[in-house]
This record gives sequence, C-alpha cells and structure tokens, in this order.
Amino acid sequence: MLAAEVLRKAETDLRDIVAKAAAGGDYSSVMHIASWAKAVRDLLEKKQPSRDNGSDFNVSNAGLAVAAHVKNGRTSHKKLKGEYPRFFRRGNELVRIAWSRRAQSEYQHKTSEAVLKSVTEMLSRLGRKGRVFSTDEVLPLRDPQGAEVPAYQAYVCIALLKLTGLIEQHGRQGYSISSSDDFSNSVDLIWRKLPSK
Repeated sequence: MLAAEVLRKAETDLRDIVAKAAAGGDYSSVMHIASWAKAVRDLLEKKQPSRDNGSDFNVSNAGLAVAAHVKNGRTSHKKLKGEYPRFFRRGNELVRIAWSRRAQSEYQHKTSEAVLKSVTEMLSRLGRKGRVFSTDEVLPLRDPQGAEVPAYQAYVCIALLKLTGLIEQHGRQGYSISSSDDFSNSVDLIWRKLPSK
C-alpha cells in the first residue's frame, strides 16, 4: 500500500513539474519529466495483488528510481537508465528511440520535420473545439507532395505530441488537443527545442 501511495504522489508531483516547465517554455525538460510520469502511471496501472506479503502493489526497481527522483516538488535532470521513449533531432529528421521488450534492446524510428508538420495540420483540423479523434481518421496521411506517409512515421509524431502533453489520449476513444489555441506554434517550439544529435 505504501509503495502505491508513493508512486501516486510521485506521478502528481511530476505532472505539476511538467505543467510548470511547459508554462516556462522548457520543452526539453517537459519531454524528460513527462516520460518519468508515464513510467510511474504504467506501474500504477499494472497493480497486481501479491499473495505473499499482503501488499496490493508490486514495485519494480524502475518505479522506485523514478519515485526517488521526485522530492519536494523538484526533480533531478539526470537521465534515468532505461527512460523511453526518447526523442531528438538529426538535421531535419525526428528520431524516436524506444525499448523492445521482446528483443531486449533499443530500436529507433525516424520521420521528417515535413511529416511532423503534416500531422500537426491534420490534428489541428480534426481536434477543433476539443473534438476527440482516432488514428483511423489521421491515417493514411499524405506528405506535402501527396505521397502516402508510412503509418509508423505518423505514430512517431503522435508519440512526441502525447509525451509533451500537446495531445491527450482518451483510452481507445482516441486523442484530443490539450489547447488548440496555439497548437501549431507549440509543436514548432517543441521541434526547435528538441536535443540535436
């Protein structure tokens, strides 16, 4: 029980820190801290009763590491080992590094800034006035030249926007734009603030 409470508090604290970082335009920190909050949320959603010790929550080392980084509303900017997904720019490419549980190794997907802009424009249209939209409405997506974009490239963009809090997932119903007022400018700012490699 105590571990679950610690993780719930950690998630709440991390969400507050993400909001403050986003309000201050520190999008690099937003991405890192949001990924920690997601890791904590994933742990909380995988609650399993334990018959051995009466505890209602099994905590992994990763969850304890995330919780340990949150103290009194502050978080360390040290990268947690195994913090996924990670995003960066390579020229005009958006690169997403994720972890394959099956292969037990990192993998990466790449797309372009042009595809990110196409996804942004599509979501801006679909998400007007807080409307919830599904990926079925987004795909197939076409680039500015009219060629069909591979679905995984659109998903790379959606994952970035979800991680940074610009879009919110509503279970299987789909997604909505957190704030449609400045959506395109916010995506552009996140693109410019991404770490470059």
